[in-house]
Amino acid sequence: MSKYDEASENYVPLRSDPSSIASGTEINDGDYLSDFEDFNIEEPEYVEKGAKDGYILELSEGMWTKASSKAVRKIIYLFMRWCGYWVLNLKKWIEQYRTRQEDVEKRQTKVENDFKNVISNATTDSEVITARNSDYFGNFALLDERLENIEQLIVGFVPQGIKISIKRTMNALPSIYIDTWEYGIGRVPLGEEPAGKFGGTPPRIVEHRIISWANDELVIQVALDYENFQFNHRPTNDEYLLFDGVRSLMVHISGGEPVGEAVDKEQVLVSKNKATPTHNSLVQRIAQLEERVEGN
Repeated sequence: MSKYDEASENYVPLRSDPSSIASGTEINDGDYLSDFEDFNIEEPEYVEKGAKDGYILELSEGMWTKASSKAVRKIIYLFMRWCGYWVLNLKKWIEQYRTRQEDVEKRQTKVENDFKNVISNATTDSEVITARNSDYFGNFALLDERLENIEQLIVGFVPQGIKISIKRTMNALPSIYIDTWEYGIGRVPLGEEPAGKFGGTPPRIVEHRIISWANDELVIQVALDYENFQFNHRPTNDEYLLFDGVRSLMVHISGGEPVGEAVDKEQVLVSKNKATPTHNSLVQRIAQLEERVEGN
């Protein structure tokens, strides 16, 4: 038995407490506390099945079962201390979350303002976003990917950027085709070519465009990929052979007559055109380039 189970000398008994009524003693209502009415309400399910704190269960059990007023007051005191501890901690946590929420709202406000600025200045930013999509080659995740795709096509296939000027007497528009291959005979020592490349790779037709054929000069335009080719010799009067490392390029011409010796380096010159952009819009410029690629 704990000391709180001992009756206080100032303890006022309940009327229903048999031990408090001496035999033959006259009962005065003012000498007793009124009986409590029965309290039969059961715990709701969310309390019964919810989280339980062992300490507060012990206090509540004691408050229900202890008859000593001193014990009950002690229990109430401890209960209030327990409530005060968690209320103060809850207040501290609420303040922490409130401060954090204010910081989040400030950052969110900044992000929203930045986004509004993007929308209000959409004449430049939206143009870049729109430029990622191509009517000819589909949509790209990044503008850089679309530009890289265009550059690869231009460099390798689109006949623009490089001029091949050939001194040749022309009296009519010639018929021309150009082919290219790698590891032809004599480009690398025998046995040093990659596996399966002996004798050279199969020829591939090169896209080209005739620019002019006047004044004893034939000017042909090819892609940027052929910038470093240099003339070597004429195998026949209608063929011009150029080399770039292990790569070979042959220009076949039907019509006209050659000028100069077959090995004259000056009769064929390869030069690069200077770009002359004329479009004000990035989207227009890219679309124009892709249209030219698609058309070739």
